[in-house]
Amino acid sequence: MKKVLMLFFLLPYSMWALLVLSNEYLAIYHDESKAAFYIKTIEGDPRSPADNNAYLLYNKFPPTTIATIRMNNENIIFGSDQGNYEQRPKIMSNAIITLWAVKGVAIEQILSFAPNPVTGLSNHVRISYRLKNNTKQKFSVGLRLLLDVYLKESGVSSFGIPGKGWVSRETAFYQESIPDYWYAVSADNALKVRGSLKGLELTLPSQVIFASWNKLYDNLWDVPLNTSQNLKPSSQYSGAVALYYNPVTLGPGQSMLIHSLYGIHTEESFTTNNLLLSLVLPEEVKAPPVQVSADLTYTGAVPLDSLHFTLTLPKGFTLAEGDTNTIAYLKVLPGESRKAYWNLQRSGTIVGNFPVKVTVTALADGTTNTITGTKNFFINYREVSSLIVETNIPIPETSTNQRETNVPIVPTLSTPIPATNAIFLTNTIHITNHITNLTIQTYPPHVLQKIHEIQTISRLIEELTREYALWLSIYRNSDRISQESMGELERRIRYYEEQIRLLSQTNTFSSGSNK
Repeated sequence: MKKVLMLFFLLPYSMWALLVLSNEYLAIYHDESKAAFYIKTIEGDPRSPADNNAYLLYNKFPPTTIATIRMNNENIIFGSDQGNYEQRPKIMSNAIITLWAVKGVAIEQILSFAPNPVTGLSNHVRISYRLKNNTKQKFSVGLRLLLDVYLKESGVSSFGIPGKGWVSRETAFYQESIPDYWYAVSADNALKVRGSLKGLELTLPSQVIFASWNKLYDNLWDVPLNTSQNLKPSSQYSGAVALYYNPVTLGPGQSMLIHSLYGIHTEESFTTNNLLLSLVLPEEVKAPPVQVSADLTYTGAVPLDSLHFTLTLPKGFTLAEGDTNTIAYLKVLPGESRKAYWNLQRSGTIVGNFPVKVTVTALADGTTNTITGTKNFFINYREVSSLIVETNIPIPETSTNQRETNVPIVPTLSTPIPATNAIFLTNTIHITNHITNLTIQTYPPHVLQKIHEIQTISRLIEELTREYALWLSIYRNSDRISQESMGELERRIRYYEEQIRLLSQTNTFSSGSNK
């Protein structure tokens, strides 16, 4: 059950008003004056009482977790005096909604509770923005979300990246290098948080930067990174995370939607005989390799003589070059942790759920203890490796055209090709019909735009295909499904309705568009 509170804090020379939205796990505190917010646990992770009543974001007044709006190369802080409120922060439908506008562009911020990607408990916060161009001219609009991560009573000096270890210096990830999520752990190991970057209903950032809050705040968009600068739990170098959603051109009436997720990090963990095993791997994988990590914490009283991690591969998968199934450690002291990493590979088309099993064997004073953990991942990857299409379509001769500037080109082969009149599709297309005068193929801007729109529709169809199986399962078991799950189903359906509506808005389906 959600609870709604309005709190007032009297400070010298001013009054701060806070809206508070809470459930049994988290509370969102929203500052009315600056449109910024922070998050605190109530129960957090029910399995870990030590994380109760702890901060997940810095609780300074005004809050230091903010969004930057990038408009035509100008940086504007969301909720600042450079714009005006069309609706002050308000609790509606179990969410805190703020509507603020600047230069004719309306920005809506929506903070609501969301299921944990691992456990399904509502101990995550969905942070959403909708940017709509209400003018009659085009606008270049982007957004950066700055999360001032603060765990319990301390800042953060390192961030975990699944399968890659820890980031403890100023670091940036771009495009394909962006991980599925990042996580951070408090100094006493009692509180763990997670920021999800990929997944259904989430908007993939253009880049993610880990740096000090001071540097990120002083540089609202372009940040001069120093990759040798260490992050520190306190002082001006305390770590923060900036999620960038690069500017896009919005025509009159067009919108941009952004969704992110932040909350309690829950690993698949298993425990027995003073051994605590945690497995970390993505819930959904787009393409191989699959990164797997295991963390073993020993809580016994006497040192371990040896510790062995052994991975059981899913059917059809192999290990990356240099990886081994078994990883061994010697002399592990009480309270210490050890980690193991693997990269799983497989070629060809892969669809389905696959189990990953890790077994840890610990030896102390001649006694052996064993613990095993299993976690599944889903993958839907299709690879076109060697497809031959026979064709008798004649290929006309063409003349060489002047190459347009700033237009992407597709290079063709520069050497003569035997005439076999067949098309081989691999990573590139080789047309093996002899052409006397070979040319460079170019795409006009309107064709490139249509290619982009088709790719967007294709991705949406793939998502809907996966979602349909989930929706059908919930519908068939509606008599046994909780009201909260039914509410989540309703929200997902509304989300995809909105995505389809926005695609229609861009005239993708318009019969009058260029061809």
